[in-house]
Amino acid sequence: MFVSATYDRENKTAKYTDKDGNITLYIGGSFAWRLNNPGNMAKPGKRKVNGVIGYAQRTSKSGLFCIFESAEKGKEEKIRLIKEVYGDSTLSQMMYAYAPPEDSNDTEGYIKYLSKEADIKPSDIIKEIPPANFDKLISAIGKKEGFIPGEIVPLGKPVNLKFEDALKNPIINTEIKIKDKKGSTVLKTNKEGMLPEIFSSFFKEEIEIHIKGIEQKTEKILIGKVNELLDFYTIIAPFAIQTATPAIHNKPKSEINNIHIVKKGETLASIAQKYNLTVDDFKKVNNIVNENKIFERQHLVIPNNHAKNTATKSDKNSHDKISELKGSRQTNQRTESNHPVVLISSHPIEVSGVSWVKKFPTSTSLTELIEPFKTSAIEFIGQMRKSGISVRISTTYRPIERSYLMHYAAEIARKKIKPEKVPKWDGVNIDWCHKKADGTIDEEESIKAAARMVSAYGIGNNPVGKPAKSNHNLRRAVDMTISGYKGKKIKIFDGTEKDINEFKDLVEAGASYGVYWFGSKDKPHWSFNGR
Repeated sequence: MFVSATYDRENKTAKYTDKDGNITLYIGGSFAWRLNNPGNMAKPGKRKVNGVIGYAQRTSKSGLFCIFESAEKGKEEKIRLIKEVYGDSTLSQMMYAYAPPEDSNDTEGYIKYLSKEADIKPSDIIKEIPPANFDKLISAIGKKEGFIPGEIVPLGKPVNLKFEDALKNPIINTEIKIKDKKGSTVLKTNKEGMLPEIFSSFFKEEIEIHIKGIEQKTEKILIGKVNELLDFYTIIAPFAIQTATPAIHNKPKSEINNIHIVKKGETLASIAQKYNLTVDDFKKVNNIVNENKIFERQHLVIPNNHAKNTATKSDKNSHDKISELKGSRQTNQRTESNHPVVLISSHPIEVSGVSWVKKFPTSTSLTELIEPFKTSAIEFIGQMRKSGISVRISTTYRPIERSYLMHYAAEIARKKIKPEKVPKWDGVNIDWCHKKADGTIDEEESIKAAARMVSAYGIGNNPVGKPAKSNHNLRRAVDMTISGYKGKKIKIFDGTEKDINEFKDLVEAGASYGVYWFGSKDKPHWSFNGR
């Protein structure tokens, strides 16, 4: 069953997503068919319509039309609309409201067509029409609205790839080559650094993803089968190189060296000596515990007392744009062919602790949710508040990076995984392992640091979903603390009022809107599927 849908008006395509994340396209055909909406039902006002999973515009000037989870549900809701809303109206009265002439409809022609097809009169009352004629009426409306099938294309689960440079800026308008055994295709990143979604239905073999890097050489980024990958990857290009201006092809006498990249055979002592600094200077700035444990290609921040003294006017003019970027670290280097480049480096790895809690902030706004769950949550919470029930929202959308931090902080603190076994996550430069003076892992301190994060996140004993799997990441969940509900009445989905005497009454009320409670193991958590 489909749970959400979007519409591409320009390409006349509806994109449906099922509960497992698989995508199916409805291409071509009629507008009504693409939307599973045989009656072309418009988005209702206050009236509740079941099975709506999205909305679409037919033209740039038209209102919104319902997208249904299935054609059967669309037909069912069309029948319910006609019976409930227009039951006491004549056919003529109904059609002037259903297809008014001010919306460029030939209303009189529509009435004559339905009268002929259903063998009824314009003056007949809808609820008094015999069942056989009523079925003909429903069928005739579907024909008139144009329920013409197009092509259904099942794509499967998508993989979303975002490309960023080492400063976390999106790599935009850049060609990315995707190869498998059958050939290759070239896609281009958009203004957010995103590629179009890729699917296992297109790439069945193991794929390689390539991007041009240093001196336009193709760099391999990722290898794997599409159907084995997660839903979303942010790829931080470690080779993000920006070519310097031609003015510095002649090597300047002095270069800005805000970072030093460790070369094979170098020691911290030899590096410090190169910059007329001490080993302790480097250890302090780079949070190094064991001076004998540095590695090739490691980025070391050079203490400011050296970098400030060696900057020249030529250097500054050449790199003003990059230097203005907050948090940037750069070094002037040359490739093997002596081409001057500026390497932009990401921040050094930071050990775990409460400082991470402020990063990748969560949202408490219901507008961050996606349809149809957004409307369901807004209406359910609105009815609770209208009834005098206190609702405090703590989380709606949670970035995947934050879920990663929360999940593994809890896993470490609960001793379900050793700090050194935690997988890395793109864009999160955290070191879960605290070190002793001799450079070995301090497991006790690592667990304590994770526990402090759990406390600061307010996780308590609640379960925390894995990153990219949580409904918070998918914008289909809300965490909220509800109080003061006993003895209140709340209007549920069908418009009737329900007495709220126990929490289970609230759970039933929420379910009527399509907002389902997770359960006592995580009491604040509500979502589109109860998970």
